[in-house]
Amino acid sequence: MTVTLTSKGLIYTYMGQYNKALKAYDKALNINPKYANAWYNMSCVYSLLDDTDSALLYLKFAIEYDSYYKERAKKDADFKKMQNREDFKSLLK
Repeated sequence: MTVTLTSKGLIYTYMGQYNKALKAYDKALNINPKYANAWYNMSCVYSLLDDTDSALLYLKFAIEYDSYYKERAKKDADFKKMQNREDFKSLLK
């Protein structure tokens, strides 16, 4: 169910329906609070919404649960606006 909800969130994200996406990711995390993919995708949505503080917080959780997301975030276009920020760079070291 967690994967299904996260996939639903991705579809909403691609459609630009960010509030629906966040709700889907939140439901996924209520089922499995350590599901790094949902944390990561929430971070992406918050970055797209220019909510940098939330984006960094959720990215931190994603990386804590799966270090793979540290490298992925470095190349992800969703974080383009954040790539020159010191707090973003520090999180990805």
